[in-house]
Amino acid sequence: MSEPVLLSFHDSLLHESDGELLQGPHWLNDTLLQFHLDYLRHVTLPDADLGYVGPDVTQFARLCPESDLAEFLAPLSLQRCRGALFVINDCERPDAAGGTHWSLLVCAGGKRFIHYDSLAGGNQGVAKLLARRLATVLKCSAKVEQATCGRQQNGHDCGLYVVEHAEAVARRLAEGSEDLLTVRVTPERVQQRRGEMLRLIHALAAEGRAKGADVGSSGK
Repeated sequence: MSEPVLLSFHDSLLHESDGELLQGPHWLNDTLLQFHLDYLRHVTLPDADLGYVGPDVTQFARLCPESDLAEFLAPLSLQRCRGALFVINDCERPDAAGGTHWSLLVCAGGKRFIHYDSLAGGNQGVAKLLARRLATVLKCSAKVEQATCGRQQNGHDCGLYVVEHAEAVARRLAEGSEDLLTVRVTPERVQQRRGEMLRLIHALAAEGRAKGADVGSSGK
């Protein structure tokens, strides 16, 4: 029997088990991270001219044959964006979920890559490999700068730090700020975000039920 759907929002389809991940000390999955990017794109910063590349697409971009990369990314028109955000996982399988750590790689203004990693050095090698591949498509330097950013205090909050880093950086890019190398995020803020995300998902789901339609379905 299929699992009940909690929320359909643009490119995100959340089930009840996804919401349960936010109720305790659990690792965020790719569905929740994609939801956050969709919310940034369509609600928080709808006119920011940013590219949001979710976990699934980023994973394929990192592991697909390099000869296929430019054609695969072409529909996203990332070269025309003022910035592009990539959610990175260290999983080495292109066809399955997995991995042990999330981080965020940002291409700012088509000029530089900045890596936001809540576990210092945890995904550094993965980020450098992805930047090298993307540089040929985005026509920018493959050098990766390591940001000073929030540091997780446990083994399960890396996805929430990606959520916090992504929103902070997206807002700065939207404002045209070049102050991108330092993003302060505290463990207390991360725990607040966990509850905020859950309440937001339930609020959007209630809105969708009241309207008798999936939230954001017209934006697909």
